[in-house]
Amino acid sequence: MVVLGGTQLRQAVILVAVAFGLLVNWSLGLAAPFAFTVNSDAAEEADRLLRVDLETGLVEDVGPTGFGGIEGLSFGVDGTLYGFDDIRRMLVAISPTAGTATALAPLVDNLGLPVGLDFGLAATCDGALYVSAENTASLYRVHFDPLRLRIVGTPGALNANITAMVADYEALWGVSAGEDPQLFRINPSTGETTQVGSLNIDQSVADAGMAMDASGQLWMVIDRSLPNFDSSPIITIDRQTGRGQVVSLTTPGLESLTIRPPLCTSERLNQPHAVPTLTTAGFAILALALSLLVGRMYPSRFL
Repeated sequence: MVVLGGTQLRQAVILVAVAFGLLVNWSLGLAAPFAFTVNSDAAEEADRLLRVDLETGLVEDVGPTGFGGIEGLSFGVDGTLYGFDDIRRMLVAISPTAGTATALAPLVDNLGLPVGLDFGLAATCDGALYVSAENTASLYRVHFDPLRLRIVGTPGALNANITAMVADYEALWGVSAGEDPQLFRINPSTGETTQVGSLNIDQSVADAGMAMDASGQLWMVIDRSLPNFDSSPIITIDRQTGRGQVVSLTTPGLESLTIRPPLCTSERLNQPHAVPTLTTAGFAILALALSLLVGRMYPSRFL
């Protein structure tokens, strides 16, 4: 048996430690979260609550919602998972463990919403729920007793066909439909928008869902089911510039997305949480370190 000297042992340990530090990078890693969505426009087995890995696009089937057109999804501050069925224009609560949706009032059109298409849904830090209607360019606030919508500001105040929304401690955020989708900040008191910038993703948006993770990162999924039931792109959006980047592709027919209740503090905003991630450089240096270590232990084998 070969016994390493003190200096040799220290050198070997340092090499392996450095290599392992690069192999498992704890300072820069940012794990993509999981999100909930509904495949409301899928060709078959539609209208099911899904759990999707935003980094890989892989989905897990949670269960059937029992409703035929849930677009908007949003976790409230109390953890309730809300959804909006745009066929019957009904606000529902959804079980995140079974997928089953329950109408919050037993009426078709239980919000009294004007006939429209492609609604966004977002819960805010004060416990409110907001609905955007793409074809009216208007923002509505949900009132629960009785369950009804009230327009925010004036009709058309959004001045944009917002198709998806999400909220944090400072504003509502929305993305417009069209050939050149844009990111907007939305004032929840007036319904007025401030344009942030183009997603610049080289594809049009008809229907979409938005979410925000615990670091403040904006995520979006685009429904591209027409005409060929193409896969839904999952996109990150820079909240400062509006620029988007496709991260992965997932199952077709998704028009909704939610990750967690609204981010109600700026403390973690844009602060990546440390997680282990593998790096190519780490693999290379670890291999070199181990070969040097073995060479020192068994020098005759390398002569």
